[in-house]
Amino acid sequence: MDDFLNEFVGKLQALPALIVFVLLSLPTFAYFYNKLMDRILSRTEHTSLYVVGGVFVTLAAGALFSWKSALLYFLLFALSGLPMIVGEFRRTEQHNKTVRENKLRRKRLPYAVNGYIEDAYDAANSAQKLLDVAMKHNGKNVESALPLAHASQEMSMVISNLVQVKLIQGDQ
Repeated sequence: MDDFLNEFVGKLQALPALIVFVLLSLPTFAYFYNKLMDRILSRTEHTSLYVVGGVFVTLAAGALFSWKSALLYFLLFALSGLPMIVGEFRRTEQHNKTVRENKLRRKRLPYAVNGYIEDAYDAANSAQKLLDVAMKHNGKNVESALPLAHASQEMSMVISNLVQVKLIQGDQ
């Protein structure tokens, strides 16, 4: 067994201290590394490379005991991890492509259409004011007030929809 372990670990007085060091430092590293990943990662990044970084630190801790063992495990992790890294790159790129394709593409309206929208908005505002005046004067008769109230509500919907069209145009 001494032949497999590093020279300084073969001496029994160093082994318990090294075991305690690794048992305390690896969970501490993992905790802070996870916190860092929470802050910097997004769905569009290749997270497998960060996993490789964490595995590398674990292998480095194992190399403190035996560099031969760490080299063996590095080769094993590389053989099993490489297809997973390639698959994760493929999945992430596919996800990013899907997100790009699903984004709504709005075509800018011609300037003339924007002018017509402004004219319609102004006309609807004027009509709304006239309806309000008519409701104040004819509000005593329920039969005449009900159609005026309905017309006023419809005009408010027209104004709201025109504002929404202008906001959509402004997003571009």
